[in-house]
Amino acid sequence: MKTLLPNKNRIVAKLSIIFALLLGVNQVNAQVLLTESFDGTTFVPVGWTDVLTSGTATWTRATAGTFPTQTPHSGAGEAYFNSW
Repeated sequence: MKTLLPNKNRIVAKLSIIFALLLGVNQVNAQVLLTESFDGTTFVPVGWTDVLTSGTATWTRATAGTFPTQTPHSGAGEAYFNSW
Protein backbone atom coordinates (compact mmCIF):
# COMPACT_ATOMS: atom_id res chain seq x y z
CA MET A 1 0.00 0.00 0.00
CA LYS A 2 1.35 3.38 -0.98
CA THR A 3 0.54 6.62 0.78
CA LEU A 4 0.95 9.80 -1.15
CA LEU A 5 2.46 12.61 0.90
CA PRO A 6 2.91 16.17 -0.33
CA ASN A 7 6.38 17.32 -1.06
CA LYS A 8 8.05 18.74 2.08
CA ASN A 9 9.02 21.92 0.22
CA ARG A 10 5.37 22.46 -0.76
CA ILE A 11 4.28 22.17 2.87
CA VAL A 12 6.91 24.65 4.00
CA ALA A 13 5.95 27.08 1.23
CA LYS A 14 2.24 26.81 2.07
CA LEU A 15 2.88 27.32 5.78
CA SER A 16 5.08 30.33 5.04
CA ILE A 17 2.31 31.88 2.97
CA ILE A 18 -0.28 31.18 5.67
CA PHE A 19 1.88 32.73 8.39
CA ALA A 20 2.64 35.75 6.20
CA LEU A 21 -1.06 36.28 5.56
CA LEU A 22 -1.95 35.88 9.23
CA LEU A 23 0.75 38.27 10.37
CA GLY A 24 -0.02 40.76 7.63
CA VAL A 25 -3.73 40.88 8.42
CA ASN A 26 -3.20 41.29 12.16
CA GLN A 27 -0.42 43.82 11.94
CA VAL A 28 -1.45 47.43 11.57
CA ASN A 29 1.12 50.16 11.12
CA ALA A 30 -0.19 53.69 11.41
CA GLN A 31 1.36 57.05 11.96
CA VAL A 32 -0.70 59.48 14.00
CA LEU A 33 0.38 63.07 14.03
CA LEU A 34 -0.97 65.24 16.78
CA THR A 35 -0.59 68.93 16.22
CA GLU A 36 -2.18 71.93 17.86
CA SER A 37 -1.93 75.61 17.36
CA PHE A 38 -2.27 78.01 20.26
CA ASP A 39 -2.70 80.96 17.92
CA GLY A 40 -6.39 81.44 18.73
CA THR A 41 -7.32 83.47 21.79
CA THR A 42 -9.67 80.78 23.09
CA PHE A 43 -7.70 78.74 25.58
CA VAL A 44 -7.77 75.73 25.98
CA PRO A 45 -8.49 74.80 22.36
CA VAL A 46 -11.60 72.79 21.49
CA GLY A 47 -11.13 69.16 22.49
CA TRP A 48 -8.64 69.95 25.25
CA THR A 49 -9.23 70.06 29.00
CA ASP A 50 -7.15 71.87 31.60
CA VAL A 51 -7.44 69.86 34.81
CA LEU A 52 -6.13 71.24 38.09
CA THR A 53 -4.73 68.23 39.94
CA SER A 54 -3.02 70.07 42.80
CA GLY A 55 -1.94 73.57 43.79
CA THR A 56 -3.32 76.65 42.05
CA ALA A 57 -1.37 76.86 38.78
CA THR A 58 -2.99 75.89 35.49
CA TRP A 59 -1.95 76.13 31.86
CA THR A 60 -2.43 79.48 30.13
CA ARG A 61 -1.83 80.93 26.69
CA ALA A 62 1.19 83.20 26.25
CA THR A 63 2.66 85.16 23.37
CA ALA A 64 6.10 85.58 24.96
CA GLY A 65 7.99 84.35 27.96
CA THR A 66 10.48 85.68 30.48
CA PHE A 67 13.19 84.00 32.55
CA PRO A 68 14.38 83.09 29.95
CA THR A 69 13.11 85.56 27.38
CA GLN A 70 11.58 83.62 24.51
CA THR A 71 8.89 83.66 21.86
CA PRO A 72 6.62 80.88 20.57
CA HIS A 73 8.25 78.30 18.37
CA SER A 74 5.84 79.07 15.54
CA GLY A 75 2.66 81.09 15.30
CA ALA A 76 1.34 83.71 17.70
CA GLY A 77 0.87 81.76 20.93
CA GLU A 78 2.04 78.90 23.08
CA ALA A 79 0.88 76.88 26.04
CA TYR A 80 2.49 78.16 29.24
CA PHE A 81 2.74 76.68 32.72
CA ASN A 82 4.21 78.77 35.54
CA SER A 83 6.35 76.32 37.48
CA TRP A 84 8.18 78.98 39.49
